[in-house]
Amino acid sequence: MGNHILMVEDDTFITQMYSTKLEGEGFEVDVCPNAEKGIKIARKYHSDLDLILLDIILPGKNGIEMLEEIMGDEQLKDIPVVILSNLASQNDVEKCLDMGAADYIVKSNYTPDEISRLIKKYV
Repeated sequence: MGNHILMVEDDTFITQMYSTKLEGEGFEVDVCPNAEKGIKIARKYHSDLDLILLDIILPGKNGIEMLEEIMGDEQLKDIPVVILSNLASQNDVEKCLDMGAADYIVKSNYTPDEISRLIKKYV
């Protein structure tokens, strides 16, 4: 099983909660607070990345723009991207899935344990 996850999330409470949970289950988690740094990290470690967890609301470039950039990049497009956001509109969900996201998880609907189990489906 792969174990390297990139989490692109600007909320430090969320990143600490999920990275602690995932690291406790054997995952290596890189965290970055914005899409620009996220793309740089993804390109640098693309051959080792097993999953990208991506928030939609980020400073600067948003998660949908980052997802579009990932899907258009030959080195990155095969890395599963799971959207982890509190935006729950059906339009957001459908747009991200249509763009190539592997899944769309609404943070407030799941516990960290449940999210960890969902992530394991993709790595």
